[in-house]
Amino acid sequence: PRRKGKKWTTFTPPAAGLSRRCRGRLSHRRSHSIDLRQSTLVAGGGAGGLNAVRIADRLRCPNVIVPPVAAAISAAGGLLAPLLADFEETFPVTLTGLSDVATMPILARLREKAGEFFQQVGTTGRVEFSCEARYASQAWEIDVPLPASQLSKLESAVLRKSFDEAHNNAFGIFDPQREIQFLTWRIRAVAEAIAPIVSDWKTVDGRAAPASADNWAERRAYFGSSWCKVEAMPAEAVDRSFVTGPIIVESDVTTVVVSPGDRICRRDDGSLIIQPRSCVDEDLSAPSHRIASLEEANG
Repeated sequence: PRRKGKKWTTFTPPAAGLSRRCRGRLSHRRSHSIDLRQSTLVAGGGAGGLNAVRIADRLRCPNVIVPPVAAAISAAGGLLAPLLADFEETFPVTLTGLSDVATMPILARLREKAGEFFQQVGTTGRVEFSCEARYASQAWEIDVPLPASQLSKLESAVLRKSFDEAHNNAFGIFDPQREIQFLTWRIRAVAEAIAPIVSDWKTVDGRAAPASADNWAERRAYFGSSWCKVEAMPAEAVDRSFVTGPIIVESDVTTVVVSPGDRICRRDDGSLIIQPRSCVDEDLSAPSHRIASLEEANG
């Protein structure tokens, strides 16, 4: 948005910029076998509220989340993310040539380093076991997650199954008869995360934004091919049930634009949930199911 005096004039994002963003995400989707129609897009950055919904519309993502910390989401992530450290050793070996005598000392050293890391940060945590592997004579390696049980004893059948699943997820194909070469063994130590405390939408000095309709305003905004008057409200005033745009949601740190046909609501934790109009029209959105799944994934 561009400010003129005390009014905001909102312009639609450049189509070329959206196309570049969408091409990048579509490429990522294809290479990782991700169905974006079953995904949720999280908006970040000061302009996330302007661009994220249209990107989600193009990618067919049914839900967009705009958290209260969206404008500084990278900084917030750095503060709230758990401490972690990777420890690895390179030891090339084929599946048929695998030997506990050679590999178990390597895994023991990695476990010891992970334990030292937890002592340094003064907390407990979990370890994630993985390796870099490839088919024999293949030009590239893939990361293969392995069950933690394999840290005590490597089992050929489990390693084969884990590699085949990882290769199939990455490339859509695997060869159960082909020799596998394991190159690098890795342990990731993940310290227990501090429980995030994120307040609802507030102004810079900590006071709650006015929720009364008397404090709302109208903005003149351009959607598609025409100008129209749009209700502008503070984020604190967004209803907890879905309402249909056009609406402009304002805070001291970002502006969220809900285009005609899009739907928006506010959750108890303050996050804004927006559904693009194309997904609403085709009934691709399933807010209760998708958002609940996201909460389960985040613990």
